[in-house]
Amino acid sequence: MLLSISGSAFSEKQILQLNEKCIVSILNRTVNADENGLFAMPNVHPFMGQVRASSSFDHGAGVFTCQTDTLSMVNSRMV
Repeated sequence: MLLSISGSAFSEKQILQLNEKCIVSILNRTVNADENGLFAMPNVHPFMGQVRASSSFDHGAGVFTCQTDTLSMVNSRMV
C-alpha cells in the first residue's frame, strides 16, 4: 500500500512505501504491515461505509502518520 504524505520535513508531497515498521489502523483496529507493505485487517464490517486506513511509522526523518483515500468495504472481499 502506498500512502501519500506531506509534512514539515518534506518540501512537497511524497509517496512512501509501507514496511514492517508500520502500524496500520482502520476503525480502531491495528495490525503491523509486513516487509512488503501488505497487511490483513480482520473483522472490518462492510456496513461501516467508506473508511480510511491510517499508518504511523518511523521513516528516518521522524515519525509520520499518514492515511489513504476513502475505501469502500465489501463483505467477504479484500480491498
